[in-house]
Amino acid sequence: MNFLVISDLYVKREIIDYEISSIFGNKYEMNFDYIAYEWATNPFQNDNEIKEYYGSEEEIIKHIKDVDVLLVHCAPVNKKILANAKNLKAIGVFRGGPLNVNVNAATERGIPVFNAPGRNSDSVVEFEIGLIINMLRKIIDLSNDMKRGIWRYDFYRYENCGSSISSKVVGIVGLGNIGKKMSLMLSNFGADIYAYDPYVDEKTMLKYKAKKVNKLEELLKLSDIVTIKSRLTPETRNIVDLNFFKKMKKDAIFVNTARGGLVNYNDLYYALKNNLISYAAIDVYDIEPIPKDSPLLHLDNVILTPHIAGVDRESARNGVRMVVNDIKNFLEGKKTNNCVNSEVLH
Repeated sequence: MNFLVISDLYVKREIIDYEISSIFGNKYEMNFDYIAYEWATNPFQNDNEIKEYYGSEEEIIKHIKDVDVLLVHCAPVNKKILANAKNLKAIGVFRGGPLNVNVNAATERGIPVFNAPGRNSDSVVEFEIGLIINMLRKIIDLSNDMKRGIWRYDFYRYENCGSSISSKVVGIVGLGNIGKKMSLMLSNFGADIYAYDPYVDEKTMLKYKAKKVNKLEELLKLSDIVTIKSRLTPETRNIVDLNFFKKMKKDAIFVNTARGGLVNYNDLYYALKNNLISYAAIDVYDIEPIPKDSPLLHLDNVILTPHIAGVDRESARNGVRMVVNDIKNFLEGKKTNNCVNSEVLH
């Protein structure tokens, strides 16, 4: 069994090797070939076929001919690479959204693509709650003032001091895996949770401590904090626009750690600049890295982070473990958990 393992500076070779050794043991005779890329130093690449990839098509083609199992994190897997992979039986992608893989082309060749949905859900939820607490309590602002030698006595005044999560109504748009964890975590802080998701029924929402609303407009009017957790589809692209912000409370805060394409960032800038909402925290952007001339960079009422919410050490290990387990089960003819194109398994 020939494996090609393509690692990077986040999902490192030693992590992959450890999980393969732990899960497969000595049961199989396996041969390994390796490519390592410097991703995390440079931004992702995008083209008309695949997105969010980093690596050399030509280099991968040189290694792919006799490979049975291809394991990648963000390396490209396009039509041309697949056309040169004559023996390929399975692809494992150590991330939730395998945008770097042409799944349709793999499906046409009968090759299953295994991924790791939810590998970083704990990371995203913890990071986002950190952003929310920062906004409610102005922690970053206060720290910056302290470093400038300013002791903010004015924040002892009632009208200036912050608020706690327990006093807030939180609206979650999209109650998928991360939305559900977010709802449970914030409810433990004492927040009142509402959710809008036409694909999730009321009983399921209540299980995760969220009250269902049937109209997005209703959620926006109710919420002190609005967080979007929707998938990016043609229907949800730019769902967060000026009309969206106009329906929110003027003292509400908005958070997006999901997908950049969900938000119209010109409208977000207008909403923040003109106090349609009070604060925002953004981790993802329609163009990444964010352009140096983006007007958002000059606002005081927004926290900006570099698409980092889902990145922690545990998530790197989780993704590898999930995929390697599925690869082993697939090779042994057992049930797998996360196959993007599960129709090829039948």
